[in-house]
Amino acid sequence: MATYKNGILGPIEGKAGPVHGSLWKGIPVLKGPYKKRTKKVSIKEAHNRFKFTIAQRWLQPVTEFVKEGFKDYTDTFEGFNAAKSLIYHAFEGEGENLRINPAYVLISHGKLTLPEDMELIQPNDRELKLTWNTKLAENANHQDQLMLLAYNVEERRAYGTVYGDFRKTGESTLRLPKSKGNYQVYAAFVSQDRKSRSNSRYLGVITL
Repeated sequence: MATYKNGILGPIEGKAGPVHGSLWKGIPVLKGPYKKRTKKVSIKEAHNRFKFTIAQRWLQPVTEFVKEGFKDYTDTFEGFNAAKSLIYHAFEGEGENLRINPAYVLISHGKLTLPEDMELIQPNDRELKLTWNTKLAENANHQDQLMLLAYNVEERRAYGTVYGDFRKTGESTLRLPKSKGNYQVYAAFVSQDRKSRSNSRYLGVITL
């Protein structure tokens, strides 16, 4: 049985005959009954499903980062799903050689300004150090916090912090585990009130 609010013309919640009503982000939604597919999957559909699986697997270990990095991407589209929609631009190759190029992946999206001269160094075999100019550009703030990610794609291990050092510090150090491998490194900034964020910047790959 379904119910409705705000009078007979209000949004329906629950099942009413063949449709089901619900609210998604405050928006009334009506869904029809599930129908089992009988049509054969086309080559194009199979290819898209393959890309979907790769994108899903690539992003899962960094869910915590993209959840904040793509917060409020649009009024109805954000977080993991928004990140996945943009990662398709990072695909290269065909068939079995299809892969995601880490250099073209965004883990954060927004209008907050990034420092122009961010520099990544490796003081030793277990640490990464990121430095940047603390001079403020348009819409930046000394209290913005660094999002720093080192991601071993092959082992699906992500290290870093979503809300790290303040912009005013000009530097941040990330200690990595003892496991060997290649780490794709990304940086972005998030405002202290969590209402805005920058596009992420790909800082290259570090090999331990």
